Amino acid sequence: QYARLLSDQDLKKAREQFDYLAKANSMEPDLLLARALVNFRLDDRVQAKDLFEQLLFLKKHPNSAHYYLGELAAADNQIPAAIEHFRRVEGDSEYVPAVIRAFDLMIQQNQRFEGQQWLAEQRKLHPELAMRLYLIEADVLIKATKVDGVYDSDPKINPAAVKFDELSYLDAIKLRLGVMDSTAVTMCMENKLPIHVLNLWDVDALKKALFGEKVGTIVH
Repeated sequence: QYARLLSDQDLKKAREQFDYLAKANSMEPDLLLARALVNFRLDDRVQAKDLFEQLLFLKKHPNSAHYYLGELAAADNQIPAAIEHFRRVEGDSEYVPAVIRAFDLMIQQNQRFEGQQWLAEQRKLHPELAMRLYLIEADVLIKATKVDGVYDSDPKINPAAVKFDELSYLDAIKLRLGVMDSTAVTMCMENKLPIHVLNLWDVDALKKALFGEKVGTIVH
């Protein structure tokens, strides 16, 4: 974990220190992970790959190892290998990012249907993460409200309220406009999922949105 927090200017010194410590115990799992992460951040792909593969051999930190081996494979344009590594991440903090990367790469490989089936399996395995996994598969999130978009204040109370045609995720959170709770907006931002806010009572609003007409507010 220490290696994850190092600033870029510390990385080369950290690698020297970790390599020195490795002389005494080169196969200590936490030290192996720290060395692998430092080399990954220094873009030393060969050394990083070797260290992450050692972790898999030892059956230690497998989720971290598979995630970063996936990133290394993707960087080398070895897409099938990258997908395989990402799909083998089963938990920890790397799980959701790995699922996102795997599904994105599967779409790039024209494997959307297979990816959707795999996501369905993941939702069964991780029901507590079902909502986040649904967001990965979606193209847009429709939020139906009682007004025709997002305003800088309540238009029912303030006739001079200004409507936004578009908003960034960060502005939606920072300005506290009540689009959705900040956790939900952050999840959409992480998944690059636009939020389209429409009037629930306008029967044509959804149809207009689907046909690309300007309606409501888009948060992206």
